Amino acid sequence: MKRILSIVFFVCAIFISNAQDFRANLNIGIPLNKSTDWTSLNYDIDLFFSKSVSDKFLLGIGSSYLLVDLFPSNTYLTFDRKILSFFSSSVYELNISEKIKLLPQLRIGYSFISSELNEFQDKEQKTGGLYISQELYSTLNISKHIDLLAGFGYSTMFSKLEYSPNLVITDNYIGSDKKTINQFIIKIGCIYHF
Repeated sequence: MKRILSIVFFVCAIFISNAQDFRANLNIGIPLNKSTDWTSLNYDIDLFFSKSVSDKFLLGIGSSYLLVDLFPSNTYLTFDRKILSFFSSSVYELNISEKIKLLPQLRIGYSFISSELNEFQDKEQKTGGLYISQELYSTLNISKHIDLLAGFGYSTMFSKLEYSPNLVITDNYIGSDKKTINQFIIKIGCIYHF
């Protein structure tokens, strides 16, 4: 983990030293699920650094931390999850007006996933997998250095959530053969232009 963080900071330092149009994004979001436990904290935090490679195209790197707490079910297995993702990203800027832009974004990276089964006493399980996210933001320029941002993202992590192999599950529960974890997130944030 320390090695990955060192690499991320090293690449950020390279970006800053060669920056023409260097930006830092900080976003917070709310993950939406039909069985979300709203009495617990559910959130997503993104930190993203990007650099302009042409008039309309940006490349960047970043990380995302997602915490999702779901209600237990009587018929299917649900997992609370914590997901830490590291990604590279490409962003295309579409000018709507002088102060408003649309920013479609594609992220590709890797996710480290910790999950815990809700319905039975089980130990936390760890897994990982490929991370792909499609994002769409609208920005409003409020000063020379700051843009406000609002939008949404749809993330897919290619990994299957598992429970402990020695855990006995009763017959009334339906397991899942899905090999992906999908998450829709509504986000707000800001962009700082260096």
